[in-house]
Amino acid sequence: MTCETKSLLLGLGFVMAVASLPASAADFGPSRGYPSVKDYGSAGIPVPAPAPIPVTAADWYIRADLNYALRSSGNTISGGDFQFPVSNADNMPSYLGATLGVGRYITPSIRGEVTLDYRTQQRYASTRGAATGTVTSTSTRSHDVIAPGLGLVTVAQPVTTVNHYAINYQEDGHVGNYAAMANFYYDFKNSSSFTPYVGAGIGVAMHMLRRNYSETSTCTSRDFYYAAMPQYNEAASTLMDQTCAGNFNGSGYVSSTGFGFAGALMAGFSYEMSPGILLDTGYRFMYQNGKITSTRDSVLGLSMVEIPDRIDHEIRTGLRFDID
Repeated sequence: MTCETKSLLLGLGFVMAVASLPASAADFGPSRGYPSVKDYGSAGIPVPAPAPIPVTAADWYIRADLNYALRSSGNTISGGDFQFPVSNADNMPSYLGATLGVGRYITPSIRGEVTLDYRTQQRYASTRGAATGTVTSTSTRSHDVIAPGLGLVTVAQPVTTVNHYAINYQEDGHVGNYAAMANFYYDFKNSSSFTPYVGAGIGVAMHMLRRNYSETSTCTSRDFYYAAMPQYNEAASTLMDQTCAGNFNGSGYVSSTGFGFAGALMAGFSYEMSPGILLDTGYRFMYQNGKITSTRDSVLGLSMVEIPDRIDHEIRTGLRFDID
């Protein structure tokens, strides 16, 4: 092949390559259904919108509440050797309380939680007054008698001694309470921000009883009762109104703790103030058992106070915070 022929072939190939470029660009132009850059104007080329991030419901929540007892009842019993009257024995003053807890949404309508309740101390008794009482004791006393066939002998004769006292007393008692509860609720879901609910719970209650007291006792008289001794021809005899010495003053406090079962029924509603923050308000019926008894010394013996089962009617309001 001559040089002229080679030059001709190279020139034809270059022309064919250049001629093919407009045809390839034309395949993506307006004539093929694709917009050109000028068709977008000043807005520029659109960018596809990002996919939305999925929103999931919370699994957990924490709660904090304030509680107020509309009514609180629990029989207060005074017993023992020295008993004093208790005013309104079956009705205690109202109290304030607080609740902290953590819960989990089991289903969209069912949730469970564990809580710790604290109740301020209630004055179960505040009494003062005057009383009288006696303290009886037995002993033996040496006594000279004339025994048949023996003459004068000394024997131990049984004697009953009764001391009479006048008492001025004062007592202020308080009972405090903690309760650890496991609660379950059913939420009536609807399209509004208000969600009614009902619930029930069981747990353990701890009661703390404290008694502050003071007592002044004066021995006013003493009686001796000598038992009969027929074998020595000794009849029973009494020596009344003998002088006794001794005034007894005492003050202080005693405390005791008891445990028992607790059960509760709840009803109320929650209001979603903002996403994940709910205002929770409702009523709670609270039953607690577990007798708690306190004893202290008195000049007449033991003074006992006993508080058995109790029932509280509470209004609770607080906040729940959802945790994702």
